[in-house]
Parts: sequence; structure tokens; C-alpha cells
Amino acid sequence: MLNDYRYKITKEQIEAARELRATGLSQQKVADQLGLTRNQVQYWTNDASREKQREKNAKYNNWADMTDEQKAKKLATDYKKRKENWKETPASYLKHSVHSAKAETRSNRHTVLGMDIADAERAATLNRPNKKVDY
Repeated sequence: MLNDYRYKITKEQIEAARELRATGLSQQKVADQLGLTRNQVQYWTNDASREKQREKNAKYNNWADMTDEQKAKKLATDYKKRKENWKETPASYLKHSVHSAKAETRSNRHTVLGMDIADAERAATLNRPNKKVDY
């Protein structure tokens, strides 16, 4: 589970945080000692809190359970963020275009934004850092 590249916290840090919390240290003191945030300590040391957060995330991310208004708001937010990312890193727009072209099922596209699809794929390398991963 913790080999997932999205996690910034290691299994060892989680175990250490749980041990320190069991001794009675506050979440903030544990966080300071381990170089984590208080929220990370709370999430990984409090099972009830983690379960509550996971339920909240599942509810928010379940498209089938969303109202039309929630869907529209989510689409607008996602599109706004995507446009910001495209502006920040133009290669991300090219990568998005290549991905869309390859996913196209109605026709077999050979060009993307006036470029051969293979050339566009090579040019679409992203230099934008992933905020979920420490480098």
C-alpha cells in the first residue's frame, strides 16, 4: 500500500508516529520530531479520522452520487485547473492533446496540433513537478 508514489510519508515514519502518539506526545510534537505536518500525523495515527476522511473523499469523488449541480461545479473546477496547468506548462497541453488523439475511437488520427503524432508525443515531455511527490 505505501509503495504508492503519491504518498510523501514512509511506512517507517507512520510506525514511529504511532509509537510516539502512544507515549502521549501531541500530534504537533510528533510532527515536529518526524518532519511531518500535523495533518499527516492525525491521518496516519487516528484510524477513526482516517476512515472519516476516506468516506468524505469517496463521497466527493463518486460521480454517480453527485447532483447535476455538483457535477457541473466539479467539471468547471477541473477545467479551470487544467487551463492553469496548460498555461504554466505548454507541454502539458500538447500531452493532453496527444492523449486525447490516441483515445479517439471514431478515427485513427495521425496528427496533433499540426504535428505528426509520434513527434508530438516526443515533444510532450512534462517539466512540471508533481505536487504529490517529493523530489
